[in-house]
Amino acid sequence: MRSSVRLMLVLAVAGSVLAVPAVSIGDTVRIRATANRTWNPAFKQVVKGTKVVWKNPTDSKHTVTSYSANWSKNVALLAGERTAKTFRRTGAYYYRCKIHSSLTDGTCSGMCGHVHVTSS
Repeated sequence: MRSSVRLMLVLAVAGSVLAVPAVSIGDTVRIRATANRTWNPAFKQVVKGTKVVWKNPTDSKHTVTSYSANWSKNVALLAGERTAKTFRRTGAYYYRCKIHSSLTDGTCSGMCGHVHVTSS
């Protein structure tokens, strides 16, 4: 009986690990602007070498604008447009839409996002 319970626990844990898609080096991750003025997803953890693509499928204009000192990006996206960056260094990369967010003392509110890059 105990071995059956252990086996079921092992299978449940293995199944949950396999259900979470891993992002590996060279993968592409997509982040979309939404009609309710958010990024989807607003947070994404990736490994070094991952290409992140921001897309604007909405009718509104949005920007992808960095607001952390470790990178520089400021691109306006009209409907249907996209921009990308391949992250080669670990760290926390913060961005926002300048049109649909506000930045006060380094704190973003509104259409804000964060990419966290790890080594593995």
